[in-house]
Amino acid sequence: MFDMSTSMKKKFVVCSLPRTGSTAVMKSLATALDADNSFGNKVCESEPFWLPQRREMNLTTNLHDHVGLAKKLFEEYDGFKIIINQTMQLREICDENNAGLILIRRNDYLATLASLIIMLTIGPELASGRCFKAGLLSPKSYQTWTSTRKKMVYNPNDKTLAYLNYQINQILYANHLIDNVFPTYSNYVTTINYENQTPGIEALEEYFGVEIPLMLAPSRPLSDYFVNHKEFKSDIEDRIKNEINSVQDD
Repeated sequence: MFDMSTSMKKKFVVCSLPRTGSTAVMKSLATALDADNSFGNKVCESEPFWLPQRREMNLTTNLHDHVGLAKKLFEEYDGFKIIINQTMQLREICDENNAGLILIRRNDYLATLASLIIMLTIGPELASGRCFKAGLLSPKSYQTWTSTRKKMVYNPNDKTLAYLNYQINQILYANHLIDNVFPTYSNYVTTINYENQTPGIEALEEYFGVEIPLMLAPSRPLSDYFVNHKEFKSDIEDRIKNEINSVQDD
């Protein structure tokens, strides 16, 4: 377990899958740490390891030197988030910078996937940012930002879902890492469980020495995502079973 004693200027990395509450966690940390002037922490609320964000932040020198990139980020920020699979050097990044590792875990992988699918299939306007500018998606609104703005019909043959099996596998593998691998790292602090937040929040408050005002929105049923939610659930479960069977048959 990482040293949890209270001290100023605690460095940290938040690591999670998309659609699991990382934005809310980062905003809560920024609010809590900014409120205590004795800390002087500055939190990066974007995703600096995401390539388009790196370009925007002018962090494209030595593009594949992720440890060097993290060191550069820590010169300006005390903490930032990394989406799992954006780097394979999470241990080195934390060790080199004495940064605490904070994980986010969402047990409901179907809701995670449903939210991700809807976000990806909204259309090219999302990628260009026009949805945000038009007010169609707002990071301040749970109902829009969690992709439940309007129920959609799940179409397993949508061309934007060509890599759906890969995405499912990545979600399940990432959850395995969060449960079994990342907690063994020497700088591990805690895992915030979306469905049971209290233990993780308490560990964060012990680590930073301040109250963390984190309130993740309650889980929503699959029927809030897709009109044909039973078809969605059945299709995903069949994909997982078929993938396992195909591997065993090789």
